[in-house]
Amino acid sequence: MDNKLIVLIYSFGFNYSHTLEDPHGHGGYVFDCRGLPNPGRQKEFKEYSGLDKPVVDYLEVCPDVHRFYHLTLELVKSHCEAFSARGFEHLTASYGCTGGQHRSVYMAERIKRDLALAGFKTDCIHKERFRWDIAFAQPCRKAFILAAGLGTRLLPLTKEVPKALIKLGEEAVIDAVSKKLIEAGVKEIAVNTHYLSEQVETHLKNTHLNCNFTTVHEPELLDTGGGLKNTEGFWGSEPFFIHNVDIISETDLRTVYRYHLASKSMVTLVLRERLSTNYFVVDSINIVCGLYYSQKGLIDIRRQPKGPVRYLAFNGIHVTSPEIFKEIKETGKFSIISLYLRLIEEGFLISAYIDNDRFFADIGNPEGLKKAVEWLSESKSCIFSSKSPV
Repeated sequence: MDNKLIVLIYSFGFNYSHTLEDPHGHGGYVFDCRGLPNPGRQKEFKEYSGLDKPVVDYLEVCPDVHRFYHLTLELVKSHCEAFSARGFEHLTASYGCTGGQHRSVYMAERIKRDLALAGFKTDCIHKERFRWDIAFAQPCRKAFILAAGLGTRLLPLTKEVPKALIKLGEEAVIDAVSKKLIEAGVKEIAVNTHYLSEQVETHLKNTHLNCNFTTVHEPELLDTGGGLKNTEGFWGSEPFFIHNVDIISETDLRTVYRYHLASKSMVTLVLRERLSTNYFVVDSINIVCGLYYSQKGLIDIRRQPKGPVRYLAFNGIHVTSPEIFKEIKETGKFSIISLYLRLIEEGFLISAYIDNDRFFADIGNPEGLKKAVEWLSESKSCIFSSKSPV
């Protein structure tokens, strides 16, 4: 038997993932487990997954579960034998259920075990694990709001008021962003300031929000990368959010943070399919590989992509691990995007969290501000009260 073959096994939730994970382009199977009895519908199994004995015991008394599993095992095993004989190196087998927590996880673990017993190498990944594994449940405690910009796109609104204090309905934009971060568990927020900085500092000193604010003044603008470096002493040992002050969204920040912890990446970027000037190049396993400059028609690849790529726009929300400060060589004024591209080239992982379904607006321009105000006025419930899916 050819020992080069590796079977990539995935569990996933159809509520969140819709495409076959096939980073090597060698093909495989997607099996739909939603026709099987669902332990997730019963209260006693809500906190468990397909890795846990109560769920395993529940599923293994169901004849339909065994019948389904053995049909999939026969297909995958015969494919493994054929691929080994032909010298192929990869085959994919994916199991999906509603949330990617119970049935699909059980099936993926079971076939991993049986294929290993048959002498095949396997690699098993539970795509939704960050959503349900308690190991990734800790909240983010600190955040950095980028608020030093001049707000020139919003003139004349920003002639006498900084962008951070522009009204979004009845509250300042920076309060809306801060509330969203606080809801995600944040207790301390650093805010960089420059233009009309005294107004921002006074506003935050008098805030009613339950959070500790620290302002970091920039006498001269340092851009996003220089601004981050200027806050180095603020952070501890845990990853933290970076959030543009002019981004209003429904993005579930708790889920983004869990995703980052599970990814073990240096940085996680929130991306989406929308029109933009520049796009990140993202491969089939949601790793950022470079940048596409659409107006110039140039693609800057810094890491070899796995499988097909997508071009996705940045939503102005990141999670960054504090280890990044050890890798910052740049000084003075520099872009955080150029920093990220260099880190990618040096082998550090930057992950993409893709959020196409929730509301997003860049209120740094009049059109985006109008969109956000109109959407807020039409919404029956506050956009900053979204809950993490289980």
